[in-house]
Amino acid sequence: MTTDNLTKKYLICPSHIRSKNDGDRHYISSVQLMHLYGVSYKDCDIMSEKHDYWDNPHRYVGIFDKYEAVLSPDYNGEYNLQKEVERWQKR
Repeated sequence: MTTDNLTKKYLICPSHIRSKNDGDRHYISSVQLMHLYGVSYKDCDIMSEKHDYWDNPHRYVGIFDKYEAVLSPDYNGEYNLQKEVERWQKR
C-alpha cells in the first residue's frame, strides 16, 4: 500500500471485475475508482494491484480498520461513497 504520515480516509482497491451489464471482465484502476466515488487522491491510500489479500487474508487483519471505507469495483456499477461509508461502519 502507498501511504504517507497523514491519516487517509479511504483505501482504494483496484482490481478486475465482471460487468453485470455486458458480462465482460474489466480492470478498474485506482484513478478510475477515485473518479467514480468522487474522492481526492489526497484522502486515499492505494492497495497495491499485486496484493496477496485473497491468498493470505490473515496478513491484513486490522489494516482495514483505520479507514472510513475500503473502495473497490462494484459489480452493479453503483459507486455511492456515502453508502460505502455506511456499509463499512456497520461491519
